[in-house]
Amino acid sequence: MKKFIIFVIIFCITVMSGCESNSAMARSPSKEYEKGVIKIGTPDGNGRLSGIEIIAQSKGFLEEELEKLGYGIEVVGFAGAGPAVNEALASGKIDFASYADVPALILESRGLGTKLITVTDDQIHSSILVRKDSGIETFSDLKGKKIAFYKGTYSHRYLTYKLEQEGMEDKDVQMIQMGKDSDAALIGNTVDAVVTTQLSGLRLLEKSKEIRMLDSSQNDTDFRAVNVFTSLEKTMNEKPDAVEGILNAFERAKEYAENHPEESYELMAEKALTTIEIQKELHSFETKEDMERYDLRVSDDELKELEKVKNFLLEYQLIEEDFEIKDWNRN
Repeated sequence: MKKFIIFVIIFCITVMSGCESNSAMARSPSKEYEKGVIKIGTPDGNGRLSGIEIIAQSKGFLEEELEKLGYGIEVVGFAGAGPAVNEALASGKIDFASYADVPALILESRGLGTKLITVTDDQIHSSILVRKDSGIETFSDLKGKKIAFYKGTYSHRYLTYKLEQEGMEDKDVQMIQMGKDSDAALIGNTVDAVVTTQLSGLRLLEKSKEIRMLDSSQNDTDFRAVNVFTSLEKTMNEKPDAVEGILNAFERAKEYAENHPEESYELMAEKALTTIEIQKELHSFETKEDMERYDLRVSDDELKELEKVKNFLLEYQLIEEDFEIKDWNRN
């Protein structure tokens, strides 16, 4: 498995520059701004943020907080997922990145001087889906089967985790690198299973009655991913007011969700083109305890979770250079 994963990281770092971007749903500036336009990158190909961030985006909180500082705002989506966001951040095409922990930690390991600004959601998950008529009842039934996944993402980490948990290796299954075409491949019976984000999994279940969920990281207390918001330290030093403006917008969005949970689900469903039921599967704004996962203060527990992810990446040589998570955190 380690040989396979070494190939993965080489692929993710060297090839991702070819991925396309799309700023759909972004605030496309039509006027000049004194301090220029802040660009936030997201692995959503349609330029949509997620969780409380999509509330900040859709309610105009980001625009309001940054415009009063002299900035415009644009959210740029990358169809190439986390690796493509990494390339854009490293090359200066975007100022900030919002994505899952795995690609963010991979980028920091390259010594480019990124910083963790905040964690906007510490409970994001992956799902494994199969056809109902496949005869696949447990993960071990996937031995010898074709499994589609996206390399260099937290779903990739979940697949590797599940193989280890079941005492299997990558050679025991056929691991197929596949992006947006994986849904059609599963429906068309070209692959036997798909490992994807929880949101994509729920969308696929809604799309096709022939598909069922085999497993989800929600069922495993030892596995989760966190959504991080990062930037190059150089950018943060040059635009410290923009950092605070963005955090203010996220805090306003968090307060809005806590005070208006139903309206928030409806807004998120509308902007993400999903149902309210799907948003309620993904998020919960009902209680104080629910809201703790969106606390913008990076907790010790979140740092420990990031340490676990980093150690996993080191163990499987997804990254070669070690670094201190506490030093990566800006606070």
